[in-house]
Amino acid sequence: MRLKNVVPTYFTTTNKACNSLSLEVLHTRLGHTSLSKVKHISVCKDVLSDTFSCDTCILAKAHRLPFERSTITTKAPFELVHMNLWGPYRVANLNGARFFVTIVDDYIRST
Repeated sequence: MRLKNVVPTYFTTTNKACNSLSLEVLHTRLGHTSLSKVKHISVCKDVLSDTFSCDTCILAKAHRLPFERSTITTKAPFELVHMNLWGPYRVANLNGARFFVTIVDDYIRST
């Protein structure tokens, strides 16, 4: 069923409404958009600041440094073995075990 004579409603803001909100609130409500995008919103140009910094954006863009290259070299299987014991797991296996051990051979990287 199609409605006739329906006029779409658009929500707009005024300079007064925009000035009552801080730049931090606007930045957050716009999905942490960059300030270069916010400056194109004509009614919000008055609240822009060059010193604005968002902790959430900084943390979201942070990268870890890569791990250092290992100096350990193995020349044969089982020369160096890495082991990890973990548990208890909430569901036991068929034998009733709830703890598991993972063993990785450094030379062939087999688990």
